[in-house]
Amino acid sequence: MNQTTIQIDDETKRRMEQLAAWYGLPNQRHVTAILQTAVAQLHTIEAARRTLSDSDFVGFLAEIYRPIN
Repeated sequence: MNQTTIQIDDETKRRMEQLAAWYGLPNQRHVTAILQTAVAQLHTIEAARRTLSDSDFVGFLAEIYRPIN
């Protein structure tokens, strides 16, 4: 694993801390875990956008973002 320095503004930091709390991630590792999760999800969405038809892609997004009961 490579270590990289990044700058995170206050609002992004707040949102990452909220996501970490929602996911139950430990405080000292939440930045890495949140970034890994975000990149994985964005990669999945972009790969689907590039390979699915428009209607299939909309269905894919609906499945990913379906309401939590």
